[in-house]
Amino acid sequence: MEAANRVVLTTIEQEVLDPTLVARTIEKALDLLERSQQDEYKAQDSLTTKLRQLDTELANLTAAIAMGETDMEPLVAAVRERQRQRIGITQELQSIRERLHRPKLDRR
Repeated sequence: MEAANRVVLTTIEQEVLDPTLVARTIEKALDLLERSQQDEYKAQDSLTTKLRQLDTELANLTAAIAMGETDMEPLVAAVRERQRQRIGITQELQSIRERLHRPKLDRR
């Protein structure tokens, strides 16, 4: 049994813990993390644009309601829907910002 243990440990040491293999694996992992971060910035930009659009739509709907010259029910429903969307986007943006403010990894 002891001989089998030595063979297994030697194989692990030579093939799994090979410094070149370990370094290459770490580099690949860091590359994936950097790409993920770039995707987060793109998502943040897209959601920020959508949030601005929703704010404009809310302002327009509010102005239409203030004019009071039409059936209010569809306008109020549209305001509620935009507010619901706004809450969801705001929560998603907060989540992205928290992920983006994690400590940066040093490649040294």
